[in-house]
Amino acid sequence: MELKENKVNMKPRIGLSIEDMQERLNNRTKKAISVRRRKLGLADKIQQRKWSESEEKKLKELVENGIDINEICEKLDRKKSSIFPKKQELGLAKSYNTWSNKETEKLKLLVKKGYTNKQIAEKMNRTVQSIIGKRKRKL
Repeated sequence: MELKENKVNMKPRIGLSIEDMQERLNNRTKKAISVRRRKLGLADKIQQRKWSESEEKKLKELVENGIDINEICEKLDRKKSSIFPKKQELGLAKSYNTWSNKETEKLKLLVKKGYTNKQIAEKMNRTVQSIIGKRKRKL
């Protein structure tokens, strides 16, 4: 496979940000640039993009609105491995409450009595996802 020279005559350089590449490549999308970099084997040579204040603000807004992590990745054009540490740094990461033996026994009892996950979550002051996860792991 032969690579054609770009109109801008730009060689890949270490440390060039995606935004710089966008500007030099006639405003191609970030996604298009990322895909091409991977295909050319250049992805690991590109310097990691720093978080801007507006990106941090947008992340906070998305997390507070309960937006799914995959959608956050798409909207911010970032990977989960970039988003999770930033959430932690900004104090947006969920803190998980460990289950005590007493809570586990109460959960078993409520399940036995036929309560729904939603009803159990309300009674135990937990999220529905927490109840579902605990049921899958322990019961």
